[in-house]
Amino acid sequence: MSQNTFDIFDDTAGRHVGQQEKATRRLIESLTERSGGDLDPFATTLCASLLSLAQNIDTQRNAGKEISRNMNTYLDNVQRLQDMYPPEPKVDEDLAAYLAEAKA
Repeated sequence: MSQNTFDIFDDTAGRHVGQQEKATRRLIESLTERSGGDLDPFATTLCASLLSLAQNIDTQRNAGKEISRNMNTYLDNVQRLQDMYPPEPKVDEDLAAYLAEAKA
């Protein structure tokens, strides 16, 4: 049984979880899978910051306040994590078939 990297942040009972926070939790799950189930301490810190920023963004958005400063910081952290854990490249099936034929 694998332990979730962010068990400490999973307690959302009794509070509203906004759109940005939900998306951030999905992002963290994806990054955890890409990393093989264990993020390094730097990435863990960035993810914790993302969750905090996401909660602030949701709160500010609901209050009709300006979110650009928090969103810029959020997106910078997302980019750092993307650089650390790049997604698997997707191979175009038509291109793969063409290359396979070319080898034959």
